[in-house]
Amino acid sequence: MVTVWLASASLALLMAMLHWWLLTIPILSAGVLIIQFALWMVGMMIWFQQSKKDRMDSEMYFWMQTYLTTLSIKKTITESFVNVVQQYQLKKENWILPFMSNDALHALRNLKQRFTHPLYGLFITTLEFYEVQGGDVLMLFDSILQQTRMVESRRIEIQSLTKRYFFQWVFLWTLNLFILLMAKFVLMDLFDVMKNNLMFITSITIIFVYFPFSHLWWLQQWKRRKEKTL
Repeated sequence: MVTVWLASASLALLMAMLHWWLLTIPILSAGVLIIQFALWMVGMMIWFQQSKKDRMDSEMYFWMQTYLTTLSIKKTITESFVNVVQQYQLKKENWILPFMSNDALHALRNLKQRFTHPLYGLFITTLEFYEVQGGDVLMLFDSILQQTRMVESRRIEIQSLTKRYFFQWVFLWTLNLFILLMAKFVLMDLFDVMKNNLMFITSITIIFVYFPFSHLWWLQQWKRRKEKTL
């Protein structure tokens, strides 16, 4: 949360200072600062939440893959769980400790607090069935494994597209702001005359307000695309 606040405040302050430098209207620049800060805060919160969800889904995928591979060899839920936990602890990944229990299946159920994807619930249900009925692990969990591979593949694909579109967005807005800066330097006399024109002031202010708004709009589209696909 502190990181989100600092990043939002820094971007908003930078843009407000640039707006003030272009137009020299402190009250209007203060308004731009407040609006920018609010929009960047919302955008950053969405970004961090979705990034955390991506990280959890990826973690879930590898956890399930590792556990089922071990279960196909060890055959017992408890022995497989202990073995996988030891592997994670050797890698110094201790996030599992708060979910531990004397009952391995109970500990695996506890992990639903961390892995909120519906596939993990299906994984636990199938595991409970396996505990009672037994059977071939790979055949029993084949459908779940295929779905997790598909979801992970789509997640990586969306992540790749997201990075590409994000860098395009950054490039376009950097170019726009650079043009404004160059216009201020090259056409300084014209800027001094135009900054008293209401239409000019409104146009520049709209550009600065639309900057974080376009980021927020892009994030909402990214979030909807992810929800439909995954």
